[in-house]
Amino acid sequence: MGRYALFLLLLLASCAPVATLDRAAIQSGPGGTAGLTLVSDGRRFSALPYLRYGVGKGDTEIGLVAQVGLGAYVKQRLLPGLSLKAAAHLPGPAFEGAFLADVGPVTFSLRGLTAVIDLSGDGGQRLFWWGASAGYWQGGVGLEATYLASEGGALFAFSLARRF
Repeated sequence: MGRYALFLLLLLASCAPVATLDRAAIQSGPGGTAGLTLVSDGRRFSALPYLRYGVGKGDTEIGLVAQVGLGAYVKQRLLPGLSLKAAAHLPGPAFEGAFLADVGPVTFSLRGLTAVIDLSGDGGQRLFWWGASAGYWQGGVGLEATYLASEGGALFAFSLARRF
């Protein structure tokens, strides 16, 4: 798991947010989140800054997210407290789909992420990983635990963030 997990850690850090740090509810008007994520493959740790800015109106929110790489997302409300989120991230490119559910102050997220990475010039390798997270939000401050897995290993992340 060692070298592959490190590669996965670097890949995630460079092209897709490790943390969700978002609520299922569509925000009203502009707003964002700033935070820090600690990521580990069980042997190594890395700290990654997180920044998200979005604008919500009605049942839809669009925005930008950065956790080393840069991404754009759209989030659509399905029902009160339930939403779907789709995002594209660079470099990579990487693509993400997420289902978010708010249960009181807790947000649960299930995500699938995929990227094509070409390190050798032979056309690249498609990587797929999935993730689950739970975040607790109180007074604009959030704590989140995330688990990301692929065929080659798993990553754990803990995040702290502030909404603005």
